Amino acid sequence: MKNPIALLAAVLLSACAALPPPPPPAADVQQCCVCRYRRDFSCLEVRATPATPHVTVNGRTRYFCSESCKRDYLAGPSQFSAGR
Repeated sequence: MKNPIALLAAVLLSACAALPPPPPPAADVQQCCVCRYRRDFSCLEVRATPATPHVTVNGRTRYFCSESCKRDYLAGPSQFSAGR
């Protein structure tokens, strides 16, 4: 039987290899307020680029992980902005 710790380490390391690389340190990283509100931490952080879905409301620019989150925000901005 193989060493269970070595086997577990191999599985964890292979899972990490499947993840996308983190953004470079200089990248402007924002949080999707819709995902933060829903506690969906899988796509919480987004790199703010001109191509990233975003809106500016009351002088504040918000970035989103997807067009779907952007639509949800625009349908009811106050629920995602309260206390934040």
